[in-house]
Amino acid sequence: MLPIALTLLVLTASPPELDLNHVLAAARPSVLRLAVEAEWAAAARELAATRGRRLDAPILTLETGPRFAPGGDDVDLALGIEAPLATDL
Repeated sequence: MLPIALTLLVLTASPPELDLNHVLAAARPSVLRLAVEAEWAAAARELAATRGRRLDAPILTLETGPRFAPGGDDVDLALGIEAPLATDL
């Protein structure tokens, strides 16, 4: 009997009144959300201001191996250094 009474109570309950002021109040962002979005915007501005000035680390390569010449017993050695150029993008 109790489940039937609860079902009838739910079905007969009137929905809350809804007007434009209630909808606008629910859609308005909270103060906390605005503060978080302001922090994100400040971080994005700072990252955008420093973009282009950051350089990658230089790359150092070292290669060794036998020569591919007939009768060659020498060791071939290659050393490479790659440094990025500074750009202002």
